[in-house]
Amino acid sequence: MCMNGKAGRRKVAGFIACAMAILVMGSLGVMIWQQIPTRVQAGKYEICGVDVSHYQGEIDWNTIREQGISFAYIKATEGSSYADAYFEQNVIGAGQAGVVPGAYHFFSFDSPAETQAEWYIETVGSESTLIPAVDIEYYGDKRQNPPGESAVRTSLQKMLDILETKYGVKPMIYTTYPFYRKYIQGDFDEYPLWLRNVYFEPGEDWTLWQYADRVVLDGYAGEERYIDMDVFYGSAEEFEELKMNNIQIAKETMKITAEKKFEINGKTIHLPEMDFQAVEVFSPIAGEELLSWNIAESFGEQMCRISVVNKDSFQAARRLENPFVMNFANAHGPGGGFLLGANAQEEALCRCSTLYASITSKAASEMYVYNNTHLRSVESDYMLLSPSVCVFRNEKYELLEKPFHAAVITVPAPNRYGAALLASGKLIEETMVRRIRIMLRIAAKKGYRNLVLGAWGCGAFGNKPQDVSGYFYQVLVEEAYGRCFDEVCFAIYGSVDGKNITAFRERFS
Repeated sequence: MCMNGKAGRRKVAGFIACAMAILVMGSLGVMIWQQIPTRVQAGKYEICGVDVSHYQGEIDWNTIREQGISFAYIKATEGSSYADAYFEQNVIGAGQAGVVPGAYHFFSFDSPAETQAEWYIETVGSESTLIPAVDIEYYGDKRQNPPGESAVRTSLQKMLDILETKYGVKPMIYTTYPFYRKYIQGDFDEYPLWLRNVYFEPGEDWTLWQYADRVVLDGYAGEERYIDMDVFYGSAEEFEELKMNNIQIAKETMKITAEKKFEINGKTIHLPEMDFQAVEVFSPIAGEELLSWNIAESFGEQMCRISVVNKDSFQAARRLENPFVMNFANAHGPGGGFLLGANAQEEALCRCSTLYASITSKAASEMYVYNNTHLRSVESDYMLLSPSVCVFRNEKYELLEKPFHAAVITVPAPNRYGAALLASGKLIEETMVRRIRIMLRIAAKKGYRNLVLGAWGCGAFGNKPQDVSGYFYQVLVEEAYGRCFDEVCFAIYGSVDGKNITAFRERFS
């Protein structure tokens, strides 16, 4: 039937209005499904992070960081016996890439709180930089058959108390809105709150807000396509308050260094009588002089043994006689983020030993003053040799009953994510090869026979491990510098089959 006249026009207008309403409602539905409103609201916050588990599979943390991610809460444990298969490689990889790592536990209503806390502590140890987090929410049939409120609060409190006693900070509680209102609100207000709401910004006093779970980022290839997104309520300075273990360990390490003793298992362990502030400064001029020296005078008959191991630097050095350990250093500040709980190689060396006393000495300041007043894309060839470093922690930051001695050479690498962002590949290659030559000549001149090197400049500084391993191979093998030494060990901490260690294994196989 053909519609005409006023009645027809009214019907057409009605159809159009209905169609537009459906279109608008559909568009709103898509926006809400894609969590556009919360993404817009979250955009006003300065510090952005993710939370991940084995569902994201292998994660390229450098790629994650390049997308504006500052921190990551990583699943560590669930209940009293489950450990996430990817936890260790994720927490190490994130830290090495400059993404601040935290560890969270998924709380079970079917397991004692005490054993859950003990399992978290056993699994995580001191690996987490951020305060512990307990994820407590409905799972399985618990929404239909919710546990008793009093029992939940009592059990959760027990776990929080144990974790607070162990780590010296109040843990954070992650939860959903329905669970928060039934079990958490009003009873745990003194604890930092990590609240999930993918529909609108929470009005409660929250520390972290999980604002989206349907975001796709580059850098992972697990069975889960999406990744959870979080923001921190506060400034970069306030975010430092979320960091815990590493800052406490740093303070304790400086105290032990100053007092030259510590307590363990009821015994007092005294550090050796050494000058922990001792340092020899090698300026760029000194480096040029070393490069003019005929290193062949120090060549032995055979090439040294070269190994690639999945260990941290001091862990690898522990078995060696008079080891010479490379510190992948920050060119502008001693210890990098040591005092702020950062998790890269230099910070780990400082937490485990007396190294920080040496590189913060008056003599060592020459390097940092120069680099901060002579700005170049690849900084300078300054290096620091700390001959009297006492190592008193293992790779898990546990105190050693038998500390040992090492020499540490502090060598900055070009930072492709910083000053060297626009530097040419040729300049970076020339710089790294030259510094490797200078460093190895220092070792040879000083009579060190056993060296611990590694994936220098590969993590947070963005240099490719295929390139860096090639630079070391060129100098050690092709230019025969390896004939000056008995053993050169490349200690590469992290995943046993990660990109860094794989590149070095392939190069030196």
